[in-house]
Amino acid sequence: PDNLSSSSSSSSFDGGGGGGGGLPSHRGIGLHESRICEFNQLDRLYHQLGPKVVSIYSATVARECSRNKWMNETPREFDAARRHLRDISAFCSDRCDVCPSGGRTEKLAVLEELLEDIVERRGGGNEEEEEEEGGEGKSDPVGVVFVDMRITALALYDYFRHRKRALADEGDGASWIPVSETKWTRRPKMTTTTTTTPPQEEPLTADFDEDDPVAAAIHDATYGGIDMDSDMDDALTDTDGIDDAYGTHEGDCDEGGPKNEIRCEVLVRHCTQVFKYLDKSKQAKRLVSNHEKEEEANVQPWLHQQKKIRDVLDGLRRGETNVLIATSLVEEGVDVAACSFVIVFDRLRSTKSYVQMKGRARRKNAKLYVFQDSHPRAQSQRMTTLKEAQEIQNRILRFLEGRALLGRDKSLLRRLFRPRSKYAGPSISAEERALIEEEYRAEDGVVDLSSAKALLNRYAVNIPLDASAKTSRERLMLHMPSYDDESTILTLPSHLPSDTRCIELPDIYHDYGGDTMAGHKERQNMLALVACVRLHSLKLLNSRLLPLKNKDMQDRLLNVALTRLPTFEPVTHTEVPDQETDKEEREVLVYPLHQSGSVFSQNDAALKGEGRVLCIVSTAPLPDEIPGLNFRHSELGFVAVKVGAAKKTKLSPEEWGELSVFYSSLMNARFRKRSKADWFRYSPNKAKRSVLTPHIVGCLDKNGSLDWARIRKVIKDYCRSDEEREQDIASVDINGSSDFPEPRVVCPLYDPAMKYIAFGNSNLKCSAAFPSTIEGVKSYQDYFRKSREHEVPADSALLSAQRFWHLPRRVLREKNIERLLQKKKAAEEDTDILKLHEGERAPCDGLVACLLPQQACIECQHLSDAHLFLHCVHLPHILYHTDRIIQTQSFVEYTVERLPKLGNYLKGIVVEEVMAAITARSCQLGEEMSYEKIEWFGDGVLKMIHTDTLLHSRELRKWVAILHEGDLSRLRCAMGSNKRLRDASRSTGISRYILIHCLGRGQWVPSCLEMYTITEEGGVVDARIESVEPSDKVCADVIESLLGLIYIRYGFYASVDIAVEVGVSFPRDPDMTTKPTPTSKAKYLAIAEGLMGIRDFKHPELLEEATTHPSAIHENVPNYQRLEWVGDAVLCITAREHVYRKYHFLGLAEMNILESTLVCNETLAYLCVKNGLAQHITHRDPFLPNRFREFRQSISEKGGRGLWGTDPPKVLSDVVESMLGAAHVDGGFDAGRSAVIFTLKPIIDTITCALKHGDEFNPNKYAKDIFMHPKQELHEMGGGILCLKTWREEDFAGCQVECPLWCDSKWGEASEQGAGTVAVVQSLGINLVSALEQNTHVAKNRACALAVFAFHKFPDLMEKLKEVKKSISTPKEEEDDDES
Repeated sequence: PDNLSSSSSSSSFDGGGGGGGGLPSHRGIGLHESRICEFNQLDRLYHQLGPKVVSIYSATVARECSRNKWMNETPREFDAARRHLRDISAFCSDRCDVCPSGGRTEKLAVLEELLEDIVERRGGGNEEEEEEEGGEGKSDPVGVVFVDMRITALALYDYFRHRKRALADEGDGASWIPVSETKWTRRPKMTTTTTTTPPQEEPLTADFDEDDPVAAAIHDATYGGIDMDSDMDDALTDTDGIDDAYGTHEGDCDEGGPKNEIRCEVLVRHCTQVFKYLDKSKQAKRLVSNHEKEEEANVQPWLHQQKKIRDVLDGLRRGETNVLIATSLVEEGVDVAACSFVIVFDRLRSTKSYVQMKGRARRKNAKLYVFQDSHPRAQSQRMTTLKEAQEIQNRILRFLEGRALLGRDKSLLRRLFRPRSKYAGPSISAEERALIEEEYRAEDGVVDLSSAKALLNRYAVNIPLDASAKTSRERLMLHMPSYDDESTILTLPSHLPSDTRCIELPDIYHDYGGDTMAGHKERQNMLALVACVRLHSLKLLNSRLLPLKNKDMQDRLLNVALTRLPTFEPVTHTEVPDQETDKEEREVLVYPLHQSGSVFSQNDAALKGEGRVLCIVSTAPLPDEIPGLNFRHSELGFVAVKVGAAKKTKLSPEEWGELSVFYSSLMNARFRKRSKADWFRYSPNKAKRSVLTPHIVGCLDKNGSLDWARIRKVIKDYCRSDEEREQDIASVDINGSSDFPEPRVVCPLYDPAMKYIAFGNSNLKCSAAFPSTIEGVKSYQDYFRKSREHEVPADSALLSAQRFWHLPRRVLREKNIERLLQKKKAAEEDTDILKLHEGERAPCDGLVACLLPQQACIECQHLSDAHLFLHCVHLPHILYHTDRIIQTQSFVEYTVERLPKLGNYLKGIVVEEVMAAITARSCQLGEEMSYEKIEWFGDGVLKMIHTDTLLHSRELRKWVAILHEGDLSRLRCAMGSNKRLRDASRSTGISRYILIHCLGRGQWVPSCLEMYTITEEGGVVDARIESVEPSDKVCADVIESLLGLIYIRYGFYASVDIAVEVGVSFPRDPDMTTKPTPTSKAKYLAIAEGLMGIRDFKHPELLEEATTHPSAIHENVPNYQRLEWVGDAVLCITAREHVYRKYHFLGLAEMNILESTLVCNETLAYLCVKNGLAQHITHRDPFLPNRFREFRQSISEKGGRGLWGTDPPKVLSDVVESMLGAAHVDGGFDAGRSAVIFTLKPIIDTITCALKHGDEFNPNKYAKDIFMHPKQELHEMGGGILCLKTWREEDFAGCQVECPLWCDSKWGEASEQGAGTVAVVQSLGINLVSALEQNTHVAKNRACALAVFAFHKFPDLMEKLKEVKKSISTPKEEEDDDES
């Protein structure tokens, strides 16, 4: 684009009449100290742009800003700030009325007039340009205005949107003074012969000054006389097209004025922090006065909104806006393809800034306008001018064009190219060709000498580095590519092998360019180009020659790493009888369900059981040994259930159908959810598709045969209507006998949800006297009328009954059972309840006796046989646990057939352990009966499997040698991702056997039954409870739990075989071994023996690699990061195995705490220092020695700190992990595991001793109290009401924060000259305790530890804080409700 330079005679506002001055002073009006710098910004804005802009912007800020609560600004100080903003707005408005400039500085006037001429006067665009580009019609000008400060961008945006509204609402701006009517106008005056009426009465004359570059710029913007090929000097004084009068281009102006209008948008970073705080959440609804409420309709849209760059640029491309005002800091994010002009409102910062801004103008004949201050004071300052930037750019272009490298004989170069580096990879020829052609082309990208260095640096920066490596430029440069003094050798980052990362120029290029700076840069560019070629050949750059992203890495490597998953067809059951198709009898197996217990047996005899029991009828054998079940009931006490031996019998299809109806009747009576219209019914299709062996429930007589009479009686009773059930109980003649033929289950009409066991006549009528002294109640008839609101005849017989048993709906936890027992015990202590009154009796122990009127009772809807109902109290629990056992056994049989390695291993494990491994947390059975613990351990097993497999893979071992530790971690995570494990679980059919349903009404459906819902219209809809499949996470967790189970029982390599069989890993190559490398470095062998107890190390060079820091880029060995990656997996699996085996009685949370204690950064760093390993680390980081020394002192006896009170360098723990990784690579898994146990022995012994002397009754709590990190413990105590903040010591002392401060092992005070960090634990704005340390990390830990100690000493303190939070949160919630 062409370039025009605009200069301003003065950059500050003087009112147009001299005098200058400034805004009203903000000193001494009661402002908060944080507001001083904000009002100073407004003062600078006033002098830069004038009172017009400040008047508009200060009124906007007064409306949108909010109180600075974070710096404790008081409401009075905030009111003073808003009041002063309104005063400034009024002051500036008054100044605008008396200023001949209209309240603008010359700089603002030039910008406004320039935008008017570019956008409004020439809104139609360039017709010739559109014709050349093949466009139809004219396009609107689109451009960018760059400024330096955020407040300038926001104020200009506010100014132009106010201008737009004034011109639209006031009749083309009757109250808006245009620039053309002020002293600052620079538009040329010239005579016109057109019929258009000029805006002034006097004729216009062309008398603009050709030497004034601003006038020339505005003239050019108006008439478009700049040629793309003209020089800058010609462009500044070009007068082509001067005969065209102002505003007389055909089509440029309509009769009503300008065709186009200025539509601005702004793009700045953190715009809400210009004035703290410009809260954008409530938009313009938050008004502060009645006057503003009256003018709410006139309020502009909220100014200070953080906008997305993409949305802003899309609006610019679509033409919704045509001028973008942005700060220079975001210039690289502003990329508008159709940009026709760029205006640099503030000075050019550098030639680079000039090139970047110039590159935004991409439309043909686009313009670049630069504002430069021509004031003598400004010219005395050293600033980059437009002319200087253009000259530097031209010099660079001429230098690039004048290189004589291509003049050399290419054939000679090919013969002389002899790489001296040790690298002998396949990219040698490509590197040679790239040097000759000065570029390298890939599939979708190209890199040349000018861009190779930037690409190489981009690759290095994209390498995952530790956070400490990015804290300063000096540390980051230690990990960047390094050139030698002669610029003939390039060393790439140290994670690459030594033969790969060393690049040397051929001899013929060593003297190229001489010993000048330009020569060094040329040779460095050549080295960088060769490096890019090599990295691309190693597939570390993608097809576009850009660094690999996570997805690129995964897609590229997983194609090799992941095998195709096996798939199997689901198992179906063909032995299920079908009444429609089957005509012959089928043999079935009958398993009696024997329930026993002291109270249960007494109740069974009282209900005339006579040896009758329930049974399971199965079409195939159940597991040989189904474990017995034990339940604890609030009334029945302990109940033991045992599945008896199977007895064969034959059933016809009709008899199977009767049994299935009996089965569904029992479950509807016992386990249906009565609050919904959900019912159970038998489903033969489900029985065939289910992974369970098809089985239903029947009833046996005292001889052990199916009791068909009772079965059919239950079916008949199940089909009765309400009238029939009421008639059955009313028609029973009990006058002649004292009892029913057998006890019945009845429900009172006044409360159908309640159940009672009715035994017979009590020989009393409802007219009998009521035993309790209730006011107004004399007889039972009065009692039922008053208390139950049910009228019964006085001569109605009273039935002797007992309250029904408690029917548990879920697997009761121990605490719930204890609560029920306590409730029963309290009831038994109430003598009034246990006392039998006249007519009452209690045949069944544990149940409360009562009397019921016969004419107010109805038999139970589905099952009125009291004895049968007794055996159904725990029937859902029996079937639930039996189904779990059968499904587990079916899973083992399925794996034996489809996954033989896994199946053979599982056959040797007890069924309870296998069942726990496939039981999800959703079953709500607790950690001991689900996969939570074994899955936690299996996660470490899978991590180790993938690590070891990558090390021993024929296809991927070469990748491991060149990938960075971060890339390897991403690869390992991708191989063990939940998605991958889920796919393996579903493709192998394992997911069909996962136990996910908990025992609960509406949540679990027994075998062979399905649940359906009766709609209000009478239709039937499947409830689809069984259609719920395990989630992706559950499927993945089961794979990990199975791997953990196999490891615990059979070892690591057995789990590797299973991972390969299910498709989550691939086979190891056992022959991938290397010959030992002789070395004389005995010090490393001594280190290995002292740290890990290993005397014989086959590959001692691994130990040297394990102690080489990534900053040691010039060493001949790779750094320790790959071995650290291996050691991390070895350490994880060994620590988890130790905790899982030794502390299995702890909860999962406590096991996590112990593992974190073993493998945390502080523990490993301590072991590193204690074993003298730190002094053998090879590095180039100048900051590390001092940090090593500080950590060594902090853990010494004089330091007196625990591990949580230190902040060790991460490199110390990394080196320990890399040493453990070296042990694994050298000697295999067993050697690495033994090394970890030996290294961690001091810590393991400490934990063992602590837990041995702890609380044996509550080990979980003791483990938390001793080993949990103070930060985590404080978060669990009160994460919702506690927060942790940090201060610099001098700020803490200067603000005089009221809080007890712990420093130097005593309570003290902070110093204003101190350089430490103060960590403060706060609650609800109250400072509880603080700690002063030189290190931020240590200060936080110590403050948390103090707070935890305080809360343990005063347990009621946390409860009081929660009460305070609850009390103060209510008014705020009410206020939010009022606002909404």
